Amino acid sequence: MKQKFITRHSGNRRLILIFLGWGMTDAVLNSVERLDGYDIMAVWDYRDESFDAEIINSYREIFVFAWSFGVFMAARTLARNRSLPVALKVAINGTLNPVHDTLGIPSAIFHGTLAGLNERSLAKFYRRMCSDISQFNEFKGNYPERDIDGLKDELTAIERYAADGSPLDTSWHRVIIAADDRIFPPENMAKAWEHTPRTSKIAGGHLPQWQKILESEIINKKAVGEKFESSASTYDENAIVQNRIAATLWKLWRENMTSQPCSILEIGAGTGMLTREYAPVLTDADITTWDLTNAIRPLPTGKAVTGDAEELVYDALPDSFDTIVSASTFQWFNSLPMFLNNASRIMRRGGILAFSTFGHDNMKELSAITGSSLRYFSKQELCDMIPEGFEICEAIEERITMHFNSPRDILVHLRDTGVNGVYTPSNNLARIMHEYPRHDEGCPLTYHPIYIIARKK
Repeated sequence: MKQKFITRHSGNRRLILIFLGWGMTDAVLNSVERLDGYDIMAVWDYRDESFDAEIINSYREIFVFAWSFGVFMAARTLARNRSLPVALKVAINGTLNPVHDTLGIPSAIFHGTLAGLNERSLAKFYRRMCSDISQFNEFKGNYPERDIDGLKDELTAIERYAADGSPLDTSWHRVIIAADDRIFPPENMAKAWEHTPRTSKIAGGHLPQWQKILESEIINKKAVGEKFESSASTYDENAIVQNRIAATLWKLWRENMTSQPCSILEIGAGTGMLTREYAPVLTDADITTWDLTNAIRPLPTGKAVTGDAEELVYDALPDSFDTIVSASTFQWFNSLPMFLNNASRIMRRGGILAFSTFGHDNMKELSAITGSSLRYFSKQELCDMIPEGFEICEAIEERITMHFNSPRDILVHLRDTGVNGVYTPSNNLARIMHEYPRHDEGCPLTYHPIYIIARKK
């Protein structure tokens, strides 16, 4: 394999690792822009399986994106390097069965491609890989320079790997299938991933729109902080549901509290909705708050730290807190399971983990129109993320529906609560105004909070 850093900055602790498809080079990623806080590495050319894990094992979190035959090769590579701190694995237009009549590329097509490979047939393959002439013209500007004999050897090697029965990493977090893929049959991909719950079908062909996919799968924490900072003056007045959620979380936490906590860590304190619930009661506790921005500090209570909680948790000392709480924040995390495992390390035995986040139906009216949504989890998925050594005391969900006079009022509400950047990209505004559902009570907006209370044994 070949590995190359596409972007690299000495201070970054997170890596985006992209396993490219057959016939590619890193040139296909030339148009990908730098993502704040992330290095990017490309992997391609699977004639051999050499992979240097040493050059990436210093990263705290690795986000794997694998495309086409790169899905299979990533699964083999990750199975051999399980110590890598992989936070997210996304499979794009590929399967774990690269040559298969019902779960991958049909054998006849694969062998026909191999037998007839020449410069002309390769050009046709690249054209079929693209969704339209515009994407093909862009691709030609970043054309991979590969020789035909080397490409034949790569196909032969992939078929040999597929037959050898080596272990694969099968625990993929997300699967993306392009509806108009003319390389991997979409129906074969759907069957191959039918037991993977987080599978989505998108418009387009085999070649991914890399920038769009990366930005949709990795949350830009800087942008999130800026959105909430800009809405600080209007948040409390408009975040009616979030206020109710904070009150409910405090009630459940209090009911499961066996003793007064000495040290509390609140994550995503924001304007202090949750803090104002518990701080007047737990007056003897040392309170630490972590938040992306320092512009919306809740109360002059305890220690306020500005930063990304998914980063800050690595630097916190073991057994630092006997309580960790968070209201309406964890949906913004890139790897909640990894964070919860890290949070377990900094919690004392007997301590309480109390948090609320949102489920699949959250703002379902908007996501049905825009196709944009955060990565929400079910109640059971959240319970399954709770680390070993914890007892789940409460796991509750509810659905709260607000009604507005018009879609425009909903957009104003989202702006004033700081989440408009996710749900209302500018190219969807007209569709939202035209297609948004209207009922006798008005235009509905659904919130789907989930509450988890767990105690460390």
